[in-house]
Amino acid sequence: MFNNLKKAVYLGAGLAYQGAEAAGELARSIARDAEMSEEEGKKFVDEVVSRQKNMGNKLSDEIKSQVDTALSNFNVASRVEVMTEIQTLKDRVTEIEMSLVHLTNDVNKIMTKDKKPPAQ
Repeated sequence: MFNNLKKAVYLGAGLAYQGAEAAGELARSIARDAEMSEEEGKKFVDEVVSRQKNMGNKLSDEIKSQVDTALSNFNVASRVEVMTEIQTLKDRVTEIEMSLVHLTNDVNKIMTKDKKPPAQ
């Protein structure tokens, strides 16, 4: 009995950290130890696995929320903000390169014009 209680406590505390397969295995073990009928055991295992997945999703959402809050508090840019800024910088570099090409062409025209011999 104490073993089952201990397993139940571990199950409740650790479901969010374990995969569905591990949670299902632990639930099957508890169902076997509790001598549940096949139907009861299957229902119990399905419920545990379902809850584990739900808890895992909730935990994931909570972690994401906490990370977002922490990043916001530290004034760290989000991935979208960084990617937007990178694209803006790429666009500016392209504009500068085009301006440089036009400027170089203009300088070359002036230089070749000055090198022509005077007309006779």
